[in-house]
Amino acid sequence: MAPLNRLWIRWPKFEIIPPSERVVNKVMGLYDIKSLPPFDEMIMGAVLAKAEELLNGGEQDFFFCNLNKSDFNPKGKSALADEYERLSITYLTSFKVPRD
Repeated sequence: MAPLNRLWIRWPKFEIIPPSERVVNKVMGLYDIKSLPPFDEMIMGAVLAKAEELLNGGEQDFFFCNLNKSDFNPKGKSALADEYERLSITYLTSFKVPRD
């Protein structure tokens, strides 16, 4: 695996979002009880925190896809669906991003 500094050169949009209180609080606020494994909590929290940051900066219409975990799919999870809607996140079941 390439060192992170080499990945940055290849993919300039690659960003590491470290675990933080803000990231943890984003996901823990969605559920009354702990419902995700710790690594999944960090992924979800990072996605929500970054989307909120970008939305507050004027960006809009975000897409999120994870092919191997249904935990991130908002179907049947009203709190998660509401948060995705609030943050303008569309959950995709494949990497095919819709075009206007």
